[in-house]
Amino acid sequence: MSRDVKHMAVILDGNGRWAEGQKKDIREWHFSGFQKFREMALHVMNHHPKIQELSGWAFAPSNMKRPLREVAGIFLLIYRQIWKFSDELMQNDARFQVIGDLTKVPKLARKKLEETIQLTKNNNKLRVNLNIMYDGREEVLGAMRKLAQEWVDISNMDDGELDTAITSRLHSGACEPVDLLFIPWSEKWIRIRDYYLWRIRNAHIHGIDTLLPDVTMGEMDFAISRAESSHLTNWARPAA
Repeated sequence: MSRDVKHMAVILDGNGRWAEGQKKDIREWHFSGFQKFREMALHVMNHHPKIQELSGWAFAPSNMKRPLREVAGIFLLIYRQIWKFSDELMQNDARFQVIGDLTKVPKLARKKLEETIQLTKNNNKLRVNLNIMYDGREEVLGAMRKLAQEWVDISNMDDGELDTAITSRLHSGACEPVDLLFIPWSEKWIRIRDYYLWRIRNAHIHGIDTLLPDVTMGEMDFAISRAESSHLTNWARPAA
């Protein structure tokens, strides 16, 4: 049985290991990762019209514990690059959204993100979600807190009603369920971490032995093809 991939999510990881291998400066780590996500978005816009959403997990709250220079560099990158990306989003009728707690993003970067969200809000094709200050576990806990704070009585809800009540209170509540979780990696195991825990339960999980900046569009196409031809949640590598 085949199915369309409507929502593809990518864990934007491996930039540091790539930079170490390439002997690159820390400032090039995340620039390379952002440019790869931009390339993925443009590739989806031009070659995969059935995909309605592309998500990229860029920054978790725990990343704030990294060295100050690295964290500052990430948000400076967002400030400088997101507005350039907005031109391409507009040209392709793509909408941009941030999934996560935008209030915790530094002011200048937050302003650029909000401007891009506002600029693209009426676009109707691909929805590009950037997960910033996002943590899947905290997202689910936050939804449960909202239910408690709103004094919602869940005791008589059936499973479907409870699912809807929780989903509507998630940062990602307006997103489609994830059909394909694409994980660049260079280790012997797949780490889902806390990404879209509520949204990936029926996702096809596809990991590859390639660090994010080196991912090719052919590898991404292969992952999409595998997900569309499979009804199972699994992972696979392209044949050598």
